[in-house]
Amino acid sequence: FFTFQVISNNVEVYRRKIPATHDFISFAVFIAYFPKLVAGPIEQPQKILPQIFQEKHLQKEKVTSAFQLMLIGYFKKIVIADIIAYNINHFFDSPESFGSVHSLLITFLYTLQIYADFSAYTEIIRGVSLLFGINLTENFNQPYLSQNPREFWQRWHISLTTWLREYLYIPLGGNRKGKKRIYLNIMIVFILSGLWHGAGINFVIWGALHGLYLVIHRGFGEIAKRKNFDLESKGKKNNLVIKACYWFITFQLVSFAWIFFRAPDLNIAFIIIKQSFSFSYDLTICIFQDQVFQLLIFCGIILCMIDIIQYKKKTHEIFTGMNWILRGIIFAVMFITILLFQFESYTPFIYAGF
Repeated sequence: FFTFQVISNNVEVYRRKIPATHDFISFAVFIAYFPKLVAGPIEQPQKILPQIFQEKHLQKEKVTSAFQLMLIGYFKKIVIADIIAYNINHFFDSPESFGSVHSLLITFLYTLQIYADFSAYTEIIRGVSLLFGINLTENFNQPYLSQNPREFWQRWHISLTTWLREYLYIPLGGNRKGKKRIYLNIMIVFILSGLWHGAGINFVIWGALHGLYLVIHRGFGEIAKRKNFDLESKGKKNNLVIKACYWFITFQLVSFAWIFFRAPDLNIAFIIIKQSFSFSYDLTICIFQDQVFQLLIFCGIILCMIDIIQYKKKTHEIFTGMNWILRGIIFAVMFITILLFQFESYTPFIYAGF
């Protein structure tokens, strides 16, 4: 994240989009601003530098918004992400001892965990930053509601997607050099994105899979356009069903790629995939009484509710206009729940490792 900040500043100065900053303190704050240093978001200098120079005044609205962001962030982290981590981490040490149903359920749980964990970090540091008078980028926009891979990357880790587009994809030629070159550029960008997360082959495969998803989606889109086929089926009665199918496929593809991201090595990743489709003995379990399934439903419903609310309102505006008594009750319930669900073993933020 530190390196990306430096690159973005140097490129923007080189392109003459912003003047070079001669104030060392302001530049140092932009590069090494402590809340976002660990896991982003990756900010462009033209957004942050003017805020650093501005005179700061503590405002009631900003303090309220900051508190709401931090409360929701801690709730996601402790009540969802850490609970999932506590229950599934042992699975990735010996996945061969689990059956197919549990392997699939745990894969979906990790899909929820990484979103809850990373978006929680972003919301917490956005709240902290508001107290300093700095407004950071909203890094997530309900990514698991996406209906195709392209939309997913418009909603997931938005600051990284923007950085890759501005400083890698466009300089490689972007959409300007023909179809084959576009596909090649997409693959290069996402493979390098995987390498940025880690030097292991797992991350390369994760990046390559997402690149492949985007290439295939773009290819199908071009074929549909030539055939005058309405790929999105806008205005049709079965539009909702088709959207649900698109969402389901996209969610499965993203979840599959997360296997390589989470597995400690390639061998474990392939064991998880093999176990997931082995249809082994645990198909006979009563799934509705299974703890892993109940955890998936519990966390899935909470995250879905938060996402639906955030889809209609910005995170820091969720409680705006609400009766103060009701708001106080909700805050108290969330705060008490956070205290009750704390585990003795702290689980670090996942993206702090990158």
